[in-house]
Amino acid sequence: MTTRLQASLDERTETVFEQLLQRGMRRADRLFAVLMPAQWLFGVALALWLSPWSWNAAERSVHPHVWTAIFLGAAITLPAMAVGIWMPGRLATRYTMAVAQMLISALLIHLTGGRIETHFHVFGSLAFLALYRDWRVLVPAAGVIIADHLLRGAFWPQSVFGVVDVAIWRALEHAGWVLFETAVLAGACRRTREDIRLIASNTVELEASRERYRASVAESANAIVLIDAQTCQVLEFNQRWAEEVTSQASSRSNLILTKAMVGGPEGQSLEDELAEVVGNGRPVISQRRFTRLDGSTIDVQCSLTPTMFAGRAAVFAVIHDITKLKRIEADLAAARDMAVESARLKSEFLANMSHEIRTPMNGIIGMTGLLRETPLDPQQIEFVDAMASSANGLLTIINDILDFSKVEAGKLEFDSVDFDLREALEGSLDLFKETAAAKGLPLTLAIGSDVPTALVGDPGRLRQVVLNLVGNALKFTARGSIAVSVTAERTSADRALVHVAVRDTGIGIPAAAQGHLFEAFRQADGSTTRKYGGTGLGLAISRRLVELMGGTIGLDSVEGLGSTFWFTVDLARQRTPMTAAPVRPAPVAPTRRLHGRVLVVEDNAVNQKVALLQLKKLGLTADAVADGREAITALDRAAYDLVLMDCQMPVMDGFEATRAIRATASAYQHIAIVAMTANALKGDREECLAAGMNDYVSKPVKVDDVAAVIEKWTATSRGKATRAA
Repeated sequence: MTTRLQASLDERTETVFEQLLQRGMRRADRLFAVLMPAQWLFGVALALWLSPWSWNAAERSVHPHVWTAIFLGAAITLPAMAVGIWMPGRLATRYTMAVAQMLISALLIHLTGGRIETHFHVFGSLAFLALYRDWRVLVPAAGVIIADHLLRGAFWPQSVFGVVDVAIWRALEHAGWVLFETAVLAGACRRTREDIRLIASNTVELEASRERYRASVAESANAIVLIDAQTCQVLEFNQRWAEEVTSQASSRSNLILTKAMVGGPEGQSLEDELAEVVGNGRPVISQRRFTRLDGSTIDVQCSLTPTMFAGRAAVFAVIHDITKLKRIEADLAAARDMAVESARLKSEFLANMSHEIRTPMNGIIGMTGLLRETPLDPQQIEFVDAMASSANGLLTIINDILDFSKVEAGKLEFDSVDFDLREALEGSLDLFKETAAAKGLPLTLAIGSDVPTALVGDPGRLRQVVLNLVGNALKFTARGSIAVSVTAERTSADRALVHVAVRDTGIGIPAAAQGHLFEAFRQADGSTTRKYGGTGLGLAISRRLVELMGGTIGLDSVEGLGSTFWFTVDLARQRTPMTAAPVRPAPVAPTRRLHGRVLVVEDNAVNQKVALLQLKKLGLTADAVADGREAITALDRAAYDLVLMDCQMPVMDGFEATRAIRATASAYQHIAIVAMTANALKGDREECLAAGMNDYVSKPVKVDDVAAVIEKWTATSRGKATRAA
């Protein structure tokens, strides 16, 4: 409990204590206001009974005691009555009552001639004065009666002790008894005040407890109810329960809960559930459907806690309405399902678009390549090169869109393989050397001596980022140079944070455009797209790739002076570094001559022609069919060394055809089947292999790729045939 709260409770306790004392004192004042006239009238009656007359010879008159009882008694009683009625609770009233009560006692002793019985009235009066619970009131009372007895005992002993002779010792004895009783009553008053203070403290604690109950239970936003564990009867509840759960003004008290009303675990009665909660002695939290008295239902989360109430086992239930939460969860689930369905439709759309775009692209690029190798005059060569450049540019855009879709869908996966950083970067720059030389731009690579090159990661994704940044630098630089530099920002025994910067002397980027340059479909300005081309996706893809590799990407640029694009990647270091980077073989022109017979399964007539011409150029014999069913028929008629199988075809697609071939007990059951498809999304290769195909090449197909895969699988087939022989 905080100091401030304790001080507040102490202050409230003192206030309640004073209120209780004042209430008792007011009652005592009113009691004496009634008691005083009663004693007065009793004194008058006593005087009239004991000595109503005084005699002088034969003449009689009213005895002086009667007049004393009437007038002196009135003088004592009336002021005390007045203050008791009009000024109750004041200290002066208490002192007045104390003095008046003792004077009444003295008057009664006088009227009885000092009879011993009336002396007990003194002790009774002191006891009555103790009702004030204020020991200070006893002091003037004792003083008055002791002084009265001492004075009258010395001068009028007959009126106080009923004897003629002066007897001071009697007065002292009486004073001793008075002081003794006063001391006893003063101690009783002190103990009574302590009891009253304890009552005040308990009262304040009860008030605080009620306030806590009101704050935590009565005014709680949750419905709270106390349930008899044996009878399931509602014992206590808050307003929220009455308003929200029962939903009716009637039947709120003495309500017997049922399983149909509160729901709960299947196959278990409500009585058994409550008994289990009490038996386990631990709170239980569950969700259930609650049926109100009006028949409506709500979803609730219910916390059941065992407790005791009036000596009986009970369960304290806190019920939270989660109907809105359930509705939100249902909406979120529906939204999730819609998002999943949208992602599925998006993936399906991308797969279809990839297939539909790559299929004609394969014909364009394939025919252009074949046309380039025929005898052409210089102008025709220029036209063909322009066609090839445009087709490759369109293919780059398609690949960017597919990559961006993968990034957005979170479907990018990263390899973790050993690679040499220098080898990866040099291989990337080799692709641009011819372009840079044609523009007269020096293209350099500088790797710091402190940069570890034996690393573990995904070199393909790293090259993708470098290719994008260097490609942009070449695109936007007309004169000057392009420099790629690599430094180590931080290294440890097992990690390296590598910093790669691509610096150019191109057109630069305005400061206003730099903030959104890494957003999708954004370039420095609209004229950039028209002048230099591109989709504005390259940098957005690069940023996401870098972030997924644990790094950051940024730029420093001055318009008209050039730009520096940089990125960092956090890579693991190889446990056993490479001793030397492998030597990259130089590109070899497709001059190889192959032997064998190939079946091309392709529904597009142009792509059939491209494939047949490419295979003829490689020295192979080839036939073409339009669907999977025709492929099986062709295999039944002739022997082939390999099948190039498209996947999406009418009548019977490539997957169904491959499964049918593998299921037959024919001689061609184990023939090498290579998917040659426009499906280029993640999972397409795995789907092909799962269907029983041996390998996969995506369209547009290059002659080198076709030659490599055919040579690989025809050699494998020949090896198997030799071993079988």
